[in-house]
Amino acid sequence: MQSALYKRAVIIAVIVGSILNLINQFDALLGPADFNVVKAMLTYCVPFIVSIVSSKITLKSVEKNMVAPECPEDIAGLVCRDTLSEARGKVQSMRSNAGNVNQASRKRLAFAESVVDQAHEVTSGSCELAKLAEVSQEQIHSVHGNFNLMNKRQTEFMAEFSQASEWADNLKESIDNLSQQFSQIENMASSITSLSDKTNLLALNASIEAARAGEFGRGFAVVAEEVKGLANKSGEDAQKINALMGELSTTSTKLADDAKLFAESMSKMQENTSHEEAEQVAVSIDQIRSAATDVHDRAQWQIAEMEKMAEKVKQLAEDAKAAVDGSANNMELSDSLLTDLQHVVKAS
Repeated sequence: MQSALYKRAVIIAVIVGSILNLINQFDALLGPADFNVVKAMLTYCVPFIVSIVSSKITLKSVEKNMVAPECPEDIAGLVCRDTLSEARGKVQSMRSNAGNVNQASRKRLAFAESVVDQAHEVTSGSCELAKLAEVSQEQIHSVHGNFNLMNKRQTEFMAEFSQASEWADNLKESIDNLSQQFSQIENMASSITSLSDKTNLLALNASIEAARAGEFGRGFAVVAEEVKGLANKSGEDAQKINALMGELSTTSTKLADDAKLFAESMSKMQENTSHEEAEQVAVSIDQIRSAATDVHDRAQWQIAEMEKMAEKVKQLAEDAKAAVDGSANNMELSDSLLTDLQHVVKAS
C-alpha cells in the first residue's frame, strides 16, 4: 500500500512539477535565461510531498469512516483520484490566470500599437513643421541679406547725396559771387556810357570852337568829329553791354534762386532720410530670424524626443506581444494538462 502511494506521488510530482517548471521557467527552457536547478527540484518536491501528505490524511479519514475494510488498492485509487482532482483544480486556476493575463496583454498590446501610431503621426507632423521652419529661416535669411545690401546702397547713396548737397551750396555761393561781379560790370558799363555821353558833349563843344576858329580850327574839327564818333560808338557798345549784363544778371539771379531751392530740397531730403529706421528694421529682421531658428531647433528636439518615445513604446508593444504569446502557450499547456489529468482520473 505504501509503495502504491509513493508510486502515485512520484507520477503526480513528475506531471505537475514538469508543468509548473515549464510555466515558471519558460524563458529558461525556451529563451536566453539561465535554468535554476534548485528551483526545479523544489518544484518537483512540492507536489510529491503534497501528494504523500494528502494521501495519508485521506487514507486515515477513509479508514476511520469505513464500515468494512477495503483493499489497499481501492484506498490508494481513491487517494489518487482526490489528489488528481485537486491538481486539476489548480491547473484550471492557472489556466484561468493565464487567460486573464492573455486578455490584459492583448489590451496592452492594442494600446501600445495605438500609441506607436500616434507617435509616428506626431513625428511626421513635427517633421513637416521643421521643414516649414527651415524654409522660413532660409527666406528670412535671404530677406536679411537683401536688406543689408539695400542698406549698404542706401549708405552709399546718402554719402553721394550729402556730397551733392555740398556741391549745391558751393554752386549757390559761386552764382552769388558771379552775380556780384555782374553787378560790378554793369556799374562799369554805366560809367562807360556816362563817360561816352560826356565825351560826345566835349566833342560837340570842340566842333563848335573849331568852327569859330575858321581855317585854323579845321584840323581840330576833324579830330573832334573822330572823338565824337568814338564816343557815340563807345556809348552804343556800353548800351549793348548794359543790355547783355542785364540779361546775364537776370539769368544769374534766377540760377541763384534755383540753386538755393535745390540746396534746401537736398537738405530737407537728407533730414528726412534717417539711418535709425533702417537700423530698427534690421533689428526686427534679426529678431524674426532668431525666432525662426528657435522654432526649427525646438522642432528638431521634439522629433528626437518623439522618436525615443516611439522606440520605447515599440519595445513595450513587443513585450506585450511576447506576453500574449507566452500566456497563450500557457493556456495550451494547461488545456493539455487538464486533458491528461482527466484521462488519469478515469484510468484510476
